[in-house]
Amino acid sequence: MNEQPGETFNSESGTGHQPADVIEAVFERASRAASAGATISPVQQIGDTSIVVLSEVMMGGGFGFGGGGSAGDDKSPAGFGSGGGGGVGAQSRPVAIVYAGPSGVRVKPIVDISKLTLAGVGAAGFLAFWLIRLMREAKGQPPRPQEAGRFFGRMMK
Repeated sequence: MNEQPGETFNSESGTGHQPADVIEAVFERASRAASAGATISPVQQIGDTSIVVLSEVMMGGGFGFGGGGSAGDDKSPAGFGSGGGGGVGAQSRPVAIVYAGPSGVRVKPIVDISKLTLAGVGAAGFLAFWLIRLMREAKGQPPRPQEAGRFFGRMMK
């Protein structure tokens, strides 16, 4: 289908929408997801203490278009195709709890153990790589990139 500027397209629901209207609706929903109401929970009252949960909201999006063709041969005719697509995603997670009461205000962070573990494993691997390389250089052995190629080649098979 070859669309002209201003022409409508059919969405999954079968109704026609202007492409600009769809993009505007997506960005409107995304901005609501990043509003203060999404990052700060409603206040919970327990006795004299007020409790609020603070969250971080992360958003991302992207789109792409492409096309191509073939000249054809004896077995298949010439052809051309194109396409495009896009998407937006959002994620939120609690990062702290705020307690406010007669004794004052306290902020207790919520620690994400899986992120810390992943960062630690990555840092340990990085350090191990450089320590081994430095030890080889101290012994007068040059780095051996050809062995790394054989190692990764075995892993990929």
